[in-house]
Amino acid sequence: ITNKLNFDINAEINKLKQVFSRGEFNYSAYLENNDKIINKLNQNHTGIEIGKIIKIEKFKDLFKVTIKTNHEITAGDGLKFFNNLGAEVDSLGVGNVEKISKDIYAIYTKHKLSNDLIVNLTLDRNLEENALKNIRKINLNLSFSAKQNQPFVVNINYQNLSLKYTSKYTCQTALNQPTKVEEIKEIFSNLDTNYFNTNIENVNLENVFIPKSALKQARRELSEITKDFIIKNYEKQLNFVTIPQDFNTYLSKSPNLTADFNNIIIINENNELDKINILENDLLAFQPENWNLENIKNTLVKLNNYTNNLALVLPTIANQNDLKIIDEIIKKLDNNIYLIINNLYGLKYANTHKLIAGIDMNIYNKYSILNLQNLGVKQFIWSKEIKSNLNEVYEFTFGHQALMHLAHCPFKTLFNNSCANCKFNKNLVYKANNGEKYEIHRTKITKCYFTLYQNKLTNKIKSCNNVLDLRY
Repeated sequence: ITNKLNFDINAEINKLKQVFSRGEFNYSAYLENNDKIINKLNQNHTGIEIGKIIKIEKFKDLFKVTIKTNHEITAGDGLKFFNNLGAEVDSLGVGNVEKISKDIYAIYTKHKLSNDLIVNLTLDRNLEENALKNIRKINLNLSFSAKQNQPFVVNINYQNLSLKYTSKYTCQTALNQPTKVEEIKEIFSNLDTNYFNTNIENVNLENVFIPKSALKQARRELSEITKDFIIKNYEKQLNFVTIPQDFNTYLSKSPNLTADFNNIIIINENNELDKINILENDLLAFQPENWNLENIKNTLVKLNNYTNNLALVLPTIANQNDLKIIDEIIKKLDNNIYLIINNLYGLKYANTHKLIAGIDMNIYNKYSILNLQNLGVKQFIWSKEIKSNLNEVYEFTFGHQALMHLAHCPFKTLFNNSCANCKFNKNLVYKANNGEKYEIHRTKITKCYFTLYQNKLTNKIKSCNNVLDLRY
């Protein structure tokens, strides 16, 4: 396809990097096992590498910085400078630039830089200007009228709509040089050129003088009024859903909605079951840290000694290779075991197992529930933000909440190791600036995923329909 279309994929990727880039996610992101997604040295835009500083000279009160590069540098470009370790040292916008030879450029700056710094292009002015040309603008027709001792008037016609603007300035009789038609056209043809193409249809001037400051003030006001006018007219054509004031009505009971259990108790391989108070009508939900058949089957056999109500919690993140492992495991499980799904891929098991929509399915209202019911989901756990008295849906009431799921390995980022030389340990915590600590837990399938947990314990157990997360 690339050859037939003459499409240079690397050139297009470089364009993307100049829009915003802080890692190698441009190539495959999470579609493959890409370990370069996170850049621990730089958390902001890095652009593309184009060359290196080869010489610095003092030039009056500036520095003349000579750069060797095959990329054309022009005024208006943005540059960043990095040391040999890849850490950002400085950044600047290009003003005066001099092309010395085919691949040598000189820029002038007050920034004190040093030789051998790597130069990255973060903003390509030519690329940006070409992109802006592709922005669809709104076509306006404008008429201007000014009479002595009266405010001047501007009429805007947009499609079948009309807008009239009356100035705050009263036009004076011209004593020397009256305002010219060309002045009006020049000023009002620039009516917010980011959004509008303005065609001046008619300018009707008596012998008046209008200061340019008054005309430009009118242009600024008219730009905002016109944008607001167009948006409000568009909104009139939209059909808005009115949310009832009574939120519990909004979350009213859905057809055939049930909660079969008093509590859903989430555990992993490390929990000591004898210390957990498991009641007859509780569901014991196993969320494995290690996704292999032997581990899962052996754990479920142990759990069966405590209750017949068992569930397997599916991982929030799973790639194509992970799904093959999960499929094989689920095929070998009893169909009476519930599956708690935390991502849309879990819906594929609706024909073979009873599904419960987990916390990460973000169930927020009855419309979410109705749609998932149509797709085969039987029971539901509210999103963590929801507080409701609807007894047919479960609510997270005890445990440490998961704050963030990571598809990259923080150990690789921190310690520069590989999977073959794994540095994982259970004692890794994230410490915030305020001293708060957050534990990081691992889920291992074909690759590893990580979850950052809130240190604060949620403890608001109700009489029924609780989700108790005991894994922490």
